[in-house]
Amino acid sequence: MDMTKLLLLNILTSAALGLSACQRSTGTNPVPAPGTTPPPGQAPSQTHADGGWIGSGGELIGDGHNPWFLSNTEEIRYCIKHDPNSFSASQANTAKLIDKAFTYWITEFNRISSFFPQPSYVPMGKHRTKHIPCDGSEDVTFIAGYSKLDEQQRVFLKRPKSLLAVAVRTHYDPVQLRGRGFVFVASDIGPDAYTETTSQVPQPWSRAAILYRVLLHEIGHVFGIPHTDADNGVYYNSETNNGTYIWSIMKEDYPEIILTIYSSAKLHELAEKDVVPPFFGFSESHESCNLSSFARSLLNLSESQKCLKLKTTYKDKGDGKMAEIFAKTAAGESTETLVAIIEGNKEAKTATFRMTSIINVRTTSQQTVLKLPPHYPSNVPGPGFFTVEINSNEITIVAKNKKLPILMRIEPQRIIIQAPDEKGIVSTILD
Repeated sequence: MDMTKLLLLNILTSAALGLSACQRSTGTNPVPAPGTTPPPGQAPSQTHADGGWIGSGGELIGDGHNPWFLSNTEEIRYCIKHDPNSFSASQANTAKLIDKAFTYWITEFNRISSFFPQPSYVPMGKHRTKHIPCDGSEDVTFIAGYSKLDEQQRVFLKRPKSLLAVAVRTHYDPVQLRGRGFVFVASDIGPDAYTETTSQVPQPWSRAAILYRVLLHEIGHVFGIPHTDADNGVYYNSETNNGTYIWSIMKEDYPEIILTIYSSAKLHELAEKDVVPPFFGFSESHESCNLSSFARSLLNLSESQKCLKLKTTYKDKGDGKMAEIFAKTAAGESTETLVAIIEGNKEAKTATFRMTSIINVRTTSQQTVLKLPPHYPSNVPGPGFFTVEINSNEITIVAKNKKLPILMRIEPQRIIIQAPDEKGIVSTILD
């Protein structure tokens, strides 16, 4: 494939793409549920997945890692059991955020699948959702508040008041590769309110940005995504790491973290923007304020220009342009100055593509959904993170009106651009 088209497939048509788990430090579930860690000194318990109850996430055996739904499930039906006396978000607002979280993940799966020219063995993303009454026909029951747990659910969770949120699969069809279960989100007001997180904000579910992200994390587990500390998720300012620190939305203690960090007025303001970066790839822009002397000299930056921002917003007009680099006085500053254009060499043949699956489907001979070659392994890889490395493109430095060959490496939430300096030593322009 032409390298310009390859890169454009990855970075020019990317749209913003991001599960949460439960309380991790004190959970004592007989089966480790997503994000749950046994108490100190107690080893995690395990069970064989046999179609019965099982937490989606954690170190489980058999089909316990499987997504609850593949693309043969066209409609995901969900209901909500809501306690207005212990859950500060209304049922209507909770339903809107559930729909939004499902849409985020469905968009992510469609985006990552459209990246590949060949069909995937694990089709995901061709879903629609429907909010219905809780009548037994639902696929997922969202339980908003401790009082709405039934006795069987409380027995399974052991100490539900110590859990912030958890996704639990209760049934699984090994033929249709389809699950059912519930997502529990703790009470945040009243005598049953969750209080395990240190310095947590009061009534967190009254803040849509927080509840939305907790639902994202849990619904991610529903779709088979395990905990991962990859660099994607909520961005917030810190005095370390050049002013920027990154949490993964699927980080194990992500829900507890956001209950604390959003107590800051500045972080609350950031959260209200309600922008969650792509989970499986990168967004259309990348900013860095950690500039080398080589980059400053090459791009002819002034003393006041402290940061660079890469925008991959070009559409393929046949001119080979892939992205622009702008100089800024500070991170987040709106005023920008164009300093470079990245152009693709249409004859480039040297690109390295790597894909690391994070969703896997364990199958048996019973299944009728996946069309696998004969003797294909029972563990089938699905969507994951990808990295593209291209070393035959050129960068045009607008300020100096010259071209320079570069190495570009595209990773989830990170883009690295390097070029040789005057001595032929490869140095970093943007990271």
